[in-house]
Amino acid sequence: MIEKSAKYFTEKLVSKKLVRNEDRDIYQYGIEVLLSTAINIMLLLVIGIITKTVLLSICHFLILATVRTLTGGYHTSTYLKCEIVGCVTYITIVLCLEKVTQIFCVSNWLIVCSLMGIITLINFGVANKRAVIGKELKRLKKKVILREMIWIVIVVLIGDKKVKGGIFLSFFSVFLFMVIGTKKDERRD
Repeated sequence: MIEKSAKYFTEKLVSKKLVRNEDRDIYQYGIEVLLSTAINIMLLLVIGIITKTVLLSICHFLILATVRTLTGGYHTSTYLKCEIVGCVTYITIVLCLEKVTQIFCVSNWLIVCSLMGIITLINFGVANKRAVIGKELKRLKKKVILREMIWIVIVVLIGDKKVKGGIFLSFFSVFLFMVIGTKKDERRD
C-alpha cells in the first residue's frame, strides 16, 4: 500500500514536471519513508490514547527518531511488517510498565539509562561497521552520545515513573533490535 501510494504521488509529481524523471526513485523512496513515518506516529498515538500513555507514545517515537535512526539494527522486509513489529513492541512496553516501575526506584533510572546509552554506543560501532567508516562513524557516535545525554536529562526531569520506565524500555528495545540486526548480519556473512 505504501509503495503503491508513493509511486502514485511520484508519478503525479513527474507528470506535472515538478520532479525530473531521473530523480523518480529518490522521490518515491522519500515519499515511502514519509508515509511510513506518518502511519507509525498515528498508530503510536492511537495505542497511546487507548492505553492512556500518550506522553510515553510520543517519547517512544522520539527515541526511535533520534536514536534508532542512527544506531541501526534489525529491519523488517516490508512496511507492513515494520508497522506490526512497531505496534507489538510498543504494546509490550506498555504491558511491562507496571513491573518495571515496581522493580526500579526513581534514583536508579539515571544509572539504567546511562548504562543503556553505553551499551547502545558499544553495539552501535559493531552494528554499523559496514554502513559507515572512519570519521563518519566518529561523527555518528558523537550524535548518538549527545542524543542519549538529552534523553538522560529528560528522564531526570520527568516526574512520572511510568514515563521513565517507558523511556528505559524504549531504549532497551533499540538495544534489542541492534543485537538482533547484528546477529542477522553475522549469519549472512
